[in-house]
Amino acid sequence: MVEKKNDAANLTDSTISNWNAELRSSVLSGEQNFQTPPFLTFMAEAIRTLMMVTSVLEVMHISWQESDGTSLKDFDLLTVIAKYLRDKTDGYQLLTEVLVCRAVDNFQCYLADVLRAVFAARPETLKSRQKVEIAEVLECGTIGEFADRVAERKTEELTYSGLAGIKDFITEGLGVSIQVDDSCEHAASQAVLIRNLYVHNRGRVNHRFLRLTGRNDLKKGDLISVDLQQQIASTKALQSYAKAIDEALVSKFRKEFLLHFFNSEAEK
Repeated sequence: MVEKKNDAANLTDSTISNWNAELRSSVLSGEQNFQTPPFLTFMAEAIRTLMMVTSVLEVMHISWQESDGTSLKDFDLLTVIAKYLRDKTDGYQLLTEVLVCRAVDNFQCYLADVLRAVFAARPETLKSRQKVEIAEVLECGTIGEFADRVAERKTEELTYSGLAGIKDFITEGLGVSIQVDDSCEHAASQAVLIRNLYVHNRGRVNHRFLRLTGRNDLKKGDLISVDLQQQIASTKALQSYAKAIDEALVSKFRKEFLLHFFNSEAEK
């Protein structure tokens, strides 16, 4: 198992390295559209998670082939696990909980990374009426260090505000329009809220969840349950949402991102 984990980690690092090399080549050749390194890392981590799931398959000695002999592709692999665990309630629930949490955590890490890049590239986007202590300013050696600290704090505030708060900041605060359909946004938002229940409330429904989702099939204290197919749909929605955010930010901050992510290459 340790060897398999290392393989997954090494493949992820290699994938990111290859993608970044291709990215540098495309942006320096003048191509208008590109995906940011935070987004590439986000997608590579999704691949790593899927690879770890395949390791679970191997431990369970489940065949890599479907009954008709065709190769499994993409999320078909998860469907096989679902079939295997269907009568093992605890194992099935554990699998879906882990996958939901990993998918949402990966998405939130992407948001934090790309927002830090925006703040670093365009410090004026951090402007606010919020007061700071003089002592805090003096603790920083330079204005740049202080800006980094403020950016870190702002990023944490936004990631805790939920998907709606982040979208509001991106659209209103940064003036960026995110093109994503309602079903995708709904599925992504639900995934974030469900993940928060797993992490902060032992998977039990609370008033906040009921208020934000409007669900009337649940009541406070119920154990939230996620079907594996729902989890797959949520993962795809999170990926689509991240892609939409990335495309919108690149469109708005292309020049700044080039200097921030590829400063040395761009100066040559």
